[in-house]
Amino acid sequence: MGPLNLLCVLAVAIRGGVFCQTDPHHLIDEVVSAGLQCHKTPGLAVAVVKDGQVVLSKGYGFADVETQTPVTGETLFGIASNTKAFTTTLLVKLLSRRSDLKISTNVYRVLGSGFKFNNTLRSIYATLEDLAAHRLGIPRNNYIRLDTSLTRRNLERRVKYLKSVGGFRDSFYYSDLMYGLLANIIERIGGADWESLTQTEIFDPLHMTSSNFSTRFNFNSATNAATPYVVEHGVLVKASTDFIKHWAMIGASGAILSNANDMAKWLLFHLADGKNEDGLQVVDKSALADTYKARNTIGSTGAINKYFHRPAVPVTTSNDGYALGWKTGYYRGLPMVQHTGSTFGYRSIVTLIPSQKLGVFIVMTGSDPNYFFRNSLQDYIADVYMGETPWLNKTTICTFPSPWHSSRRRSVSRRRVGRLRNVHASLQAYVGTYRNEAYGNIIVTCCTITNKLHAVYGYGRWNLVEDRVDDFDGSWTRGPPNIDVKFKFMRSGGAINALNIPTFYPKYPPVFFRIENGNNIIG
Repeated sequence: MGPLNLLCVLAVAIRGGVFCQTDPHHLIDEVVSAGLQCHKTPGLAVAVVKDGQVVLSKGYGFADVETQTPVTGETLFGIASNTKAFTTTLLVKLLSRRSDLKISTNVYRVLGSGFKFNNTLRSIYATLEDLAAHRLGIPRNNYIRLDTSLTRRNLERRVKYLKSVGGFRDSFYYSDLMYGLLANIIERIGGADWESLTQTEIFDPLHMTSSNFSTRFNFNSATNAATPYVVEHGVLVKASTDFIKHWAMIGASGAILSNANDMAKWLLFHLADGKNEDGLQVVDKSALADTYKARNTIGSTGAINKYFHRPAVPVTTSNDGYALGWKTGYYRGLPMVQHTGSTFGYRSIVTLIPSQKLGVFIVMTGSDPNYFFRNSLQDYIADVYMGETPWLNKTTICTFPSPWHSSRRRSVSRRRVGRLRNVHASLQAYVGTYRNEAYGNIIVTCCTITNKLHAVYGYGRWNLVEDRVDDFDGSWTRGPPNIDVKFKFMRSGGAINALNIPTFYPKYPPVFFRIENGNNIIG
């Protein structure tokens, strides 16, 4: 009797009258195909491991829509924030070799006594664990990554200017930048760059022979990578790989490229307590288990907790706590660790349910707001391989959150056009260089070709159109993804002396102050 038939027999015997299907691949193929069409997803890959075996590793749809290149188990995708678990696994492995360092070591003991956060409490007491579990209370500030002068090393000098708005160790403020600090810390501990250490300490011993890094990968010459697609104004377009490469610079938060075949090995490694497929202990069992231990509370916020929770839906998927690069929670009452990943052009989800010896990896191109497609598909696949009756099907995989929640359709705001420029201020009044100690410099120019303001912030380029007095709509002028932002200029004594960008962080927008020397770039 084959393992899938045995699974069905055991499921019926133990639970009685539950869902049983001897060909789960057919069921999954049917649901994925429906999802690809209704969600307008160009390409997708799935890996599933069960009871120590790879039971599915497959591609669906197209790696490139124009060439109709099919996705296979070898097609590389960006896994986005699922990179974080690789970073914490690498960190605990490196720390296990040191008698003087551990996960509770203070950050300044690695980066030096000159390293500071924005207050004394965090500067003295913040640990590596605090960085990995998002316990600093510092907002995300992700758009600082547009700055082309930002590096992993100078990030440590900039964080002291990032305001903390949440409590230290009693708030959850998700931060890719803190993982950028971890990349720097790992490089100091390991004596090589984060990419090389991930390769030699994780990829190589796990035989993840195809996995790579956005920071190193040559997208232009590659034939085995899924084209990153984003949705702009309802239309699917290719994202700039130059932008993706730049955005990935901080590395440890989201720079890994991988495929279904390699990620199946990653899933098996975790479910085998740190051993690779040859039985070699790659990471100490207790050190790896420590990465699954919740250090922070996510609470009821987030799309998965909002939309995938009883009594609104039949079965609960919860993300309750944050461990080290993993979210902790439950599916059907079974403890699990999970993480999602979302970046420009790519979406992913990884789930481990240890009691069922089950691991699921899903990655796709295109858009997936609120994780509707990813998490629905993950729940469906988990049900199939656990012998449960799936609560979703090929229809509801498309309609979710309906019929359980009200329609997700929202009214589309229309951009205002054709407004006259404010006659009370000359455009020249806004020209200058504006500086924020954490973010760097924004340069505003005027009238080079047309009678318009233009702004440059690192990789970003915008044309500015006045919306109302001292407020401008910034239209992105580089290739997709389009990052349109609001510029709000500020006055003192009637003169423009600063600007802020609410789009960068609406609740606490960064303020850039006008400076005299336009060549003074932060390093």
